[in-house]
Amino acid sequence: MKKILFIICTLVFSTALQAVENDTIAPAPLEQEIPLTKEVADSAYSAQKYDLAIQTYEALLQKGVSATLYYNLGNSYFKADKLGKAIVSYKRAALLEPSNSDIQFNLQLAIRKTIDKIEPVREIFFVYWFAALRDMMSAHQWAVIGIVSFLLLLLSITLYLVMRRRNVRKIIFTATLLLLLVTVMANVMGSQRKSLLLSKDKGIVIISNVVAKSTPDQSGTDLFVLHEGHELTIKDNTIKGWVEVMLNNGNTGWIPVSSIEII
Repeated sequence: MKKILFIICTLVFSTALQAVENDTIAPAPLEQEIPLTKEVADSAYSAQKYDLAIQTYEALLQKGVSATLYYNLGNSYFKADKLGKAIVSYKRAALLEPSNSDIQFNLQLAIRKTIDKIEPVREIFFVYWFAALRDMMSAHQWAVIGIVSFLLLLLSITLYLVMRRRNVRKIIFTATLLLLLVTVMANVMGSQRKSLLLSKDKGIVIISNVVAKSTPDQSGTDLFVLHEGHELTIKDNTIKGWVEVMLNNGNTGWIPVSSIEII
């Protein structure tokens, strides 16, 4: 009986020990994996291993977004001849750093390679000016300006209240009005930039071409053809598998949701 118990205990102990050894040995292959760093992605890009660079940049972006990573991802897609994906990445980078000249240059370079050349509806001049001013800085930069100008505004109001000299008060009053204007403008611009970041109403065609239909169904009437890299506005995404889009010239149609990627 003792022998049987000894054998059973030995078998149980051996099995447990083997399980522990398996648990210890199993993670070993992970140590041989390529480290997930920007340097590795950059090296893959330099070595013209664009698919590897794309995979690494995409994985890094899952951990946290940045304009630099999106920009480099856009370059990788561009080199891999994936124009639609490149434009999506450049657009995302531009949303984070609208004043970055390298991002804007490469974005325009990619857009020039697209097939569709649709003239947009002309905007009223002050709408264009507002957009240009808004896009001079990121949401974070506008927020910093808003906070600094607000603090200076409080200081200016305090000085105005304590000063007694008339000519000095006039100067402070003028400065107070200017600071108030800057504070309001910075908050409005920052809010607009943040709205652009959060909005999901813009998309890019990521396949070679897609036919827009009059209804969300393959049997719908063909309206127009869109090619890779074309940017459009999303009007309705409530129909499963389909999305209603609007072009810059105002034309609308339905296309498969798989044919575009949201910016």
